[in-house]
Amino acid sequence: MERKALLKFKEGINDRTGRLSSWTGKNCCRWRGVGCSNRTGRVVQLNLRNPLQYQYYSEDTYESYDRSCLSGEINPSLLSLKYLNFLDLSMNNFLGIKIPQFLGSFKKLRYLNISNSFFAGTVPPHLGNLSSLRHLDLSCWVSWYNQGSSGLRVENLHWISRLVVIGEPQYELRQP
Repeated sequence: MERKALLKFKEGINDRTGRLSSWTGKNCCRWRGVGCSNRTGRVVQLNLRNPLQYQYYSEDTYESYDRSCLSGEINPSLLSLKYLNFLDLSMNNFLGIKIPQFLGSFKKLRYLNISNSFFAGTVPPHLGNLSSLRHLDLSCWVSWYNQGSSGLRVENLHWISRLVVIGEPQYELRQP
């Protein structure tokens, strides 16, 4: 079931440099970016952070970085990963799409990093359902890249009070 969920997720992802090319075969625990519990064999980590860090040095450097970014849609098939406690989609290019509300349904998630992935819209209050969450990073440092979107907006901050580490998002705080 976890393998099928990951393959369904992969279907919605644009992967121009083949970062997910290892996602074949029956044992998803051997796939790049997928971490499994040694005890249970269940998927507990999905680390799809872009390994290339953007540098302001040259157009060629930017082109390499941009090609290495994952983009597309985040498929709710990930909800089948019931034991997921670590999710990192940072440094990718989900330009203009909203943070999926279903991310608030991962009961065991302790670490969520979607920084510098250019999500837009309102940070879903459903993230407040993540009762195990201890690290959240929504930061974005490349504001010129967000020209086509308004970036992230936060309407209510009450649900983040229990977090240990919080990246500072660029946001507008709306008054009710």
